[in-house]
Amino acid sequence: MRILLRYLDRPAADCGEVNAVLDEHIEQVARRVRELKLLEKQLRELRAHCNSERKGQPCGILEELNADRRSADGIRRLPSSGHTHVGAVHGRPGTPKRQ
Repeated sequence: MRILLRYLDRPAADCGEVNAVLDEHIEQVARRVRELKLLEKQLRELRAHCNSERKGQPCGILEELNADRRSADGIRRLPSSGHTHVGAVHGRPGTPKRQ
């Protein structure tokens, strides 16, 4: 938004420049919303692996995470973004973070 404030000092500036800045910000927000919706979906799918506390039994959520770790490349691939939030952003134990 600081970029937009700079245009206040130039009242005769072309509206096209302002619109371009806003369009870029709108796309960044839309992209982040898509990423967050994907994360929510992944977390709900993971949560579905355990519907109640099971004393003395392995946790279905941890079993699913462990299965992912043992998969061929260790990261569940999804068609829309190609990565999971947990695997790609925060990293998994034993895997380097992506830059």
